[in-house]
Amino acid sequence: RDALTRLGARAFPLLMDALQAEDIGQRQLAVRMLGELRLGSAALVLGRMVSDEKDPLRMQAVIAVARIGDERAATPLLRALDDGQPGVRDAATWALGSVGGKEAVSELILILREEQSARQQAIAAVSLGRIGSERALKPLLTALEASKTHRYNDSLSLALAFALGALKHPAAVDALDDVMRQSAGRAGPVAAWGLAHIGSEAARTRLLHAYWSGEATLRDRARHGLLWSGAAASAQARVKADYATMHSEARFVSERDMTFEGDAFLENLSGEIAFVPIIDAGAMVARDASLISQTAREKLSQSDALVQAEVLDDLARPALGLGQPGDAAKLRAVRQSMLKALQPQLREFAAKPDASVVRPALILLGMIGDAQDLNLLIKATTSQEPELRRAALTALGEGFASSPAAQSALMEGLKDRDFGARAASAHALATLTPGSQSQGVEAALMGALKDSYLSVRVEATHALGALRAERAVPQLVALLDEPSLAVKLAALTALSHINSAQANKALTPWKTHADWRLRGAARGE
Repeated sequence: RDALTRLGARAFPLLMDALQAEDIGQRQLAVRMLGELRLGSAALVLGRMVSDEKDPLRMQAVIAVARIGDERAATPLLRALDDGQPGVRDAATWALGSVGGKEAVSELILILREEQSARQQAIAAVSLGRIGSERALKPLLTALEASKTHRYNDSLSLALAFALGALKHPAAVDALDDVMRQSAGRAGPVAAWGLAHIGSEAARTRLLHAYWSGEATLRDRARHGLLWSGAAASAQARVKADYATMHSEARFVSERDMTFEGDAFLENLSGEIAFVPIIDAGAMVARDASLISQTAREKLSQSDALVQAEVLDDLARPALGLGQPGDAAKLRAVRQSMLKALQPQLREFAAKPDASVVRPALILLGMIGDAQDLNLLIKATTSQEPELRRAALTALGEGFASSPAAQSALMEGLKDRDFGARAASAHALATLTPGSQSQGVEAALMGALKDSYLSVRVEATHALGALRAERAVPQLVALLDEPSLAVKLAALTALSHINSAQANKALTPWKTHADWRLRGAARGE
């Protein structure tokens, strides 16, 4: 940028001379270069060219002024709002969002209130959002209330939702929440984005309530909003107009046809918002742990069974199912504290007849790891419902695997008639610290290596490796002759963990195998 500034300073006199040339092509090139160089000193001159008698020059001057973004060009742009060409009026309305200033805000509010063109009103709303003046709040809310008659399904509603989110004013929370819930069009996701950018506790609460609403479309919108709320402080979330934004949006301005493609511009705006930012979802959950716990308590107390199951399932997922946590260990501690506050309700759900809420409730009680719940979970491993037995066995692995009573239940689980329960038992036993297993655990897992189901054999193999079970090495080596790639990979991984002389000898030829997956597993990679 410094080099560009130095270049612009040297080129400025030559380009200003070129603006006086008789050849229109030379003048167009000079206008374009002044915009590209972002020379603030040229803003006023370019602003005056917005009134040039040559149509292409007027449009090029508008684009150049938008790229420079200098408030000194506001007055000439305001005159362009009365241009005889609708395209020039639309483009000037767009450019004012970059230029800003008190005069620009006043004129944009006037357009929003009185203009007959819905397209220009929408562009004015976006520009007001980008300028960020609090003066725009009431006019934007008033216009959005009027759009309610169309169920927020027009382009103006989309633009208004964007603008209110860009303002980040807490007074817009109720209106944006209504748009998020009621709109059947693109304004709904934009409203969720707007709530995320307001970022207040009230706004984030609305997003959580929408996420746990039992409505698939609303849940998806809220999910995007929650992810944006985690990214709101980063550079990718900025909404102020800058050079890159205006440069990109200039493609919607046609110098030849003297048009501003307002509908395409708004569609592009909503498309950018629909992009889901990549964030550490765990950090977001940790930040809002208290809010999440409070909202979950309300939903579990007041909602129907469908929503209750949704809430419980999400609480059992890493980062509420919103994404992968960056620091899983830190998030686990946060989640455990959060779940502890819900423990009385979880116990109530674990005793209900509805399996859809019992299943996640059992897992969540296992994650809390309170010894008072151990007997409840062990009893659930004998349920008549296979999915509840699986959940109870999984729960034992979450917080009770070191308990001899839990290990006995897990060994019984390895003999369950349901293969999912057997696999869950093996997986749970893999959470044991080597040397903490009860007598008989290794033998039970070695017996599971002969299970007819692949998933059970794979989980039992991983468990034996995690327990560093040296006496299982011959059986693990034998698994290397199985045709299943999954079993081979599990056996090689287990042997690399055991790391005994016999295990290492078996691994040696596999460390140079042609298949990179097998080679990596043998090397412990």
